Amino acid sequence: TDAAAQKADLATAAWRLFAARAGSGRRHLLPASDSVSEPLLKALASSEPTRLVRQAGGSFEFVHDQMNAYLAARHLARSDLGKRPANPS
Repeated sequence: TDAAAQKADLATAAWRLFAARAGSGRRHLLPASDSVSEPLLKALASSEPTRLVRQAGGSFEFVHDQMNAYLAARHLARSDLGKRPANPS
């Protein structure tokens, strides 16, 4: 998978996690169900000096809620949800 696709997958997973947290309090990314590969999450967890996620047992979580919110907003801005309808004339 190329870097652009990995960024998009991470942003989509961030949005799902951000939206789910409101109702369930869920905070963990699960590689099998959140469309982000485990190798990518492990790389993000071990990158120094700035880690984006940390491993928590068999799942991962964002180190900072702000990063989760930023990536969720990025997903929305790039999706159809972030586009305004055309102004009918």
